[in-house]
Amino acid sequence: MKVNGTSYNCPTQDFGVVEQNQISFLAEMYVVQNGIGYLFNHWDDGNTSSYRTVNPTVHKTYTAYYVGKADNAYRGLSINSSDPTGTPVRLTWNQHPNTNITKYEIWRKVGFNITAIGYKIATINRSSASTYTYTDNEYSISHVINKDNEVSYDVKAYYSVENTLSQDDYVVTYGTPEAKRKFGFGSYCNGKSC
Repeated sequence: MKVNGTSYNCPTQDFGVVEQNQISFLAEMYVVQNGIGYLFNHWDDGNTSSYRTVNPTVHKTYTAYYVGKADNAYRGLSINSSDPTGTPVRLTWNQHPNTNITKYEIWRKVGFNITAIGYKIATINRSSASTYTYTDNEYSISHVINKDNEVSYDVKAYYSVENTLSQDDYVVTYGTPEAKRKFGFGSYCNGKSC
């Protein structure tokens, strides 16, 4: 928090206030502690502006409230995009250091990343592993690079203390639905032409 332009760690009473003299304070918008990113939400009186000015007339405590979500800096999400065409898409990521991250949700977007809608395809519970992998058997790697082949993945860490998921942070690859590959034009199904 900054009070009259000077940074302080909270909670604090390390500054003097003269009655009726204006004082300004600013809550940090985003702070990371123990792998959790805290985003300013509101003050105890409901005010949602992170910057405040007041003319104190009585003793009063101002409390800033934050919403915590897992910070993605630790994730290291990678996709096997350089594998041969037809290989199932495989995601690999690092375990989050905060033990209150109890599971990971795997999300996928199909089509142009900016306009596509993401949906959850799997959940993996936290374990003792330092890295995790997930294979999406519904999509395989394609080296045809265009908007129609864009497939994006996100691994969202679930922070159990506040029931929140980490911020969206999709990684793009290019893939083909398995149904098209197996049952597309010129393929064979059970020994018969489809």
